[in-house]
Order: sequence, then C-alpha cells, then structure tokens
Amino acid sequence: MSVFRKITRALHLGGRDWIFFLLSLLLSFGIWLMHNLGLEYSGQIVVPIRASSNIDGHSRESTTPATVIAVCRTTGSNFLRSSLPRRREVHVMIDKADLRHSQGDEYVLYGSTLNNYVKPFFGDGVSVEAFISDTLKFIFPKENFKKVPVEVSQELTFTPQYMATSTLKLEPDSVYVYGDDMHIGNLTMVATTPLRVNNIKRDLHGVLKIRKIAGVRFSIDEVTYNLPVSRYIEIRTSVPVTMRSLPEGRSVRIYPSTADVTFRCMFPIINDPVGKVGIYVDYEDFVNSQSGRCSPRHDPLPQGVIDCTVLPEVFECLSMR
Repeated sequence: MSVFRKITRALHLGGRDWIFFLLSLLLSFGIWLMHNLGLEYSGQIVVPIRASSNIDGHSRESTTPATVIAVCRTTGSNFLRSSLPRRREVHVMIDKADLRHSQGDEYVLYGSTLNNYVKPFFGDGVSVEAFISDTLKFIFPKENFKKVPVEVSQELTFTPQYMATSTLKLEPDSVYVYGDDMHIGNLTMVATTPLRVNNIKRDLHGVLKIRKIAGVRFSIDEVTYNLPVSRYIEIRTSVPVTMRSLPEGRSVRIYPSTADVTFRCMFPIINDPVGKVGIYVDYEDFVNSQSGRCSPRHDPLPQGVIDCTVLPEVFECLSMR
C-alpha cells in the first residue's frame, strides 16, 4: 500500500475531504507567510542608484550608477523585494547643493547627506540603522551650455482703477540651456507658456512652464512669476516745462511752455506729487535733435506714485542766441 493511501486512511480522508484538506493547508501557509512578511526585521539592503542633478555645465543624469548598501529595519516583504535578482536601478534626483566635486566630472554624495535620501533610495517604511557605503560617486559628463533670459508673452487686462505697480518679476529670470552648437548656438532666449489673465484687481503670482525646444535641455522646467497690483486714483495738474543742463549764455524757448500731467497714485495716497515732480527738456536732447522737437522728462516719482503721463508728448524747442 502506498504512503499516500496510508495517510488518507489514517486521516479518514475521502476524495472531496482531501481537496478541502489541501486548501486548508495552503490557506494556513498563506496566513503564516503574510504574518511573517508583515513583521519587522533588521538586515542589509543593496540598491543600485542612478543619480540626476542640475549641475551647471554638466549632463542631467550620471553615466555610471553607484551602489548604496545599508543596514535597514523594515518588513519582511520589503526585504523580499530588495533581494529579487536583477533589480532595476533606482533613479534619484539629487540636490546639487548636496554633491561635492571630487575630480574631473566626478561628484560625490557623502554620508552626512545620505540620510536626506532614505525614502528615494529604499522606499516607504524603511528606516536606516547604518550606511555601510558612506560615499557614493557619480560621473556627470560636461555638456555645451549657455545662459539665456526667460521671456513671457503677456495678455493682461485690469479692472478699472487697477494697474500693475511694477513690471512682471520672474524667479529665476534666466536659465542654462544644454545641447550641441547646432541647437543652442543661435538661441538668445527661452519662452514660457503665455500668461493670460483678465479683470485683474489683486497681485498675480504663480508658475509658468518653459516651452520645450527640440534637442535642448533646460536647467529648470518652470519659473515663478509675481506682479504687484494696486488700486489707483488719478491726479491731474498743469506744470511749467523747463530746460535743464542749459550752458551759461544760452537761451532756449519751449512751446508750449506748460504740460498737462496725470499722476496715477496708489490708493490711499501716501505722497501728493503735485509740486514735487518737475517736467523738463534736457539740453543734450535738444542738441541731438535735428528738428528741435524733444520728448519731455520728469523727476523721480515719489513713493506711492505709480505712473506719470505728460501731454503733449513732444515739445518744440527754439534756440534764442
């Protein structure tokens, strides 16, 4: 009699009972396995790391991986995953401030900063008891690059009696572009996605994506913008127009002799500009003009005065020798 039959007879198992017995055995094993995989253990984990970073003048991704080895505490399931053969490289973005230049194109991540990357290296639910590999070395080859300004296409409209108090500010206002000479040689700027906002009556701020260019990589992919906006009121006045920097012994008449000036001031007014801002024509502008027609200038605007409009826009100047 076979061993199998002896066991089934001893256990009084029939055909259907045997199936239930196997299923119960498998279920018990599964519960035992899940229980043990959920328990925490301490052991060594080895992970191959491929680093990315925004190092000026160098490629974004390292050409060679580094291996991080650490004694970790985590669940059995995490240890099981980490021990699988042919584990893929883990791609980690490294802050360039954490990398130290070693030699040539080699950059090093030292043990003092490895703790900043425990989660990117090993994933969730892993605590590191000690790093065995306390120095990771990466090669970031040099690339052709140059720095160019960022430009924004703006389509902005403001609610009546509101306006911008300064120009749009970008942070950063320029980026590094990388690529071969064919792609970046004639590149003089990069553009963001358009900024289109209507009926503005409060400060604008946000993020704009930089538009991609084939064959070109950017040091960053987006910029932040800020545009201060304020309610304003208008103050209109007439101001005499003078000639400044006039040499001794010279005389120049200006027509008309007064200008209509409109000041736009932030509300509420903190500085009344009337009587504090002079309108004038610079003698050098008159000398350099061929027709004697000159655009007016004005003194620096006091704090809280956003804008100054002068009419007429051009004045006739006549030398009176």
